[in-house]
Amino acid sequence: MEVTVPSSTQGVADRVIFPVRISDVVATLKGSVDPASASGVAISMELARIMATRRPAATTVFAAEAGEEQNLYGSRLRTQTYQNASVNVQGMFTNDILGSSTADDGTKDPYTVRLFGQGIPTTESAARSRQQAQIGCENDSPARELARFVVGAAENTYRQMNIPMVYRRNGFLRGGDHRPFFEAGFASCRFTEPNQDFAHQYQDVGVENGTQFGDLIELVDSDYIARVGRVNAAALRSLHKKRDI
Repeated sequence: MEVTVPSSTQGVADRVIFPVRISDVVATLKGSVDPASASGVAISMELARIMATRRPAATTVFAAEAGEEQNLYGSRLRTQTYQNASVNVQGMFTNDILGSSTADDGTKDPYTVRLFGQGIPTTESAARSRQQAQIGCENDSPARELARFVVGAAENTYRQMNIPMVYRRNGFLRGGDHRPFFEAGFASCRFTEPNQDFAHQYQDVGVENGTQFGDLIELVDSDYIARVGRVNAAALRSLHKKRDI
């Protein structure tokens, strides 16, 4: 396994008031026969640790992307880098917001992880989009084919997880590191928890009117994160065997 820290400088732009050095942490597990959020980072790090002792058929990249909240800077750079090098990207997952299974009303669903997959790409021409809709293949995008493969490989009694597919690229008005990959024509999906508590996202730590705000370690469901990690592992293992999806 090779670990690198590729970097680039983001110039002044919307929400960037001065040049910023953006660095990603990338662990690459080389394949033997390659074809010609904090919770998500934790999952990637654990999977990299486990899989570092193995030699899969296909190369697997575990990346912690920078600049996601600004404008997906890290994932856009990675996508462009892969395109420039003509890398055959067979699939990409982003694990984003997976620290808890408890909603803001106290509802708990510790055995479900949502899997987002978009249909017709927004980058398709109007004529191409109409053609896909006319022949009924809007549900056969690379992202949804990948999502169906993941559900088939990882939704079983051994993983103890339900994986409902959500037929959208993302939550309403939300971004994600899988978006640049999808727009580049690569199959990409997003894992995220079933019920989000917005009091624990993008908030300063504190208590107001009896409500706890902020992202605190005592609010993290480690067992849930581990189960999501096993879903990822099962999907990756199956994809390594399949190799060409």
